[in-house]
Amino acid sequence: MPAAITLKDLLQQEHISKQTSIVTFSQSLDAILGGSGIICGQIIEIFGDKGIGKTTFCIQLALNVQIPKVLKGLEGEAIYIDTENTLAFQRVRSMAQELTSHCLKLGVELPTESLLQRINYLKCENLHHFNDILDNLDEYLKFKPAIKLIIIDSLAFLFYSEKENFREMYRIGKSLHTFVRKHNVGIVITNNMTTRFEEDSGEIFVPYFGESWHHIPNQRVYFRWLENCRVAELIKCSTLPTALANYRIIHGGIRD
Repeated sequence: MPAAITLKDLLQQEHISKQTSIVTFSQSLDAILGGSGIICGQIIEIFGDKGIGKTTFCIQLALNVQIPKVLKGLEGEAIYIDTENTLAFQRVRSMAQELTSHCLKLGVELPTESLLQRINYLKCENLHHFNDILDNLDEYLKFKPAIKLIIIDSLAFLFYSEKENFREMYRIGKSLHTFVRKHNVGIVITNNMTTRFEEDSGEIFVPYFGESWHHIPNQRVYFRWLENCRVAELIKCSTLPTALANYRIIHGGIRD
């Protein structure tokens, strides 16, 4: 019989996780996520149309996880798993330079090259390659204990030729939850949109991973347009109500 865990232990884990969070640089977005941004020890799914800012959001988190402890950051590192081979490295550099300038104004030196060096980039070719990466993450963290954030951008892309492979989807979800509990890292997954036909509504846009995936993430956030403004809608969280937040995409990244 597997070892049981007490409710006291679970509450202590939750308390520790809430103390390890990553700000987004949008106060309104931080607010709907609990007040201090992305909380480690959870799986967060970000879904929305192309061009809405999902990848920019991921880059911002990969940089912000490195904010020094003297500025109430985690001083950690990130793993960035790129499945679509679309990460614009110059975009990452320009956002890193903005963070360097921001920290310098607060009296803390955080060199741009150091920020880039602490984002561990993994180009993922296919689902088989992704599973190899997943199987070796435990070993990787032994050599990189400062990693506090893992980004998968995007998981949906790996399943475009595996549409009915729900068993594999569940296996990956279970593995990610086990990894999160063991290492207390944050995992951010981006999900693309697709069309589905319904008898009453006709053609509608829905997340590529549908209802069969809904229970896997701890939080689900929908990035979309509303009256020519970008909004993020928290649509699933066991401890927070649904809520909307406006955000902007600027040269420096995600902002109010």
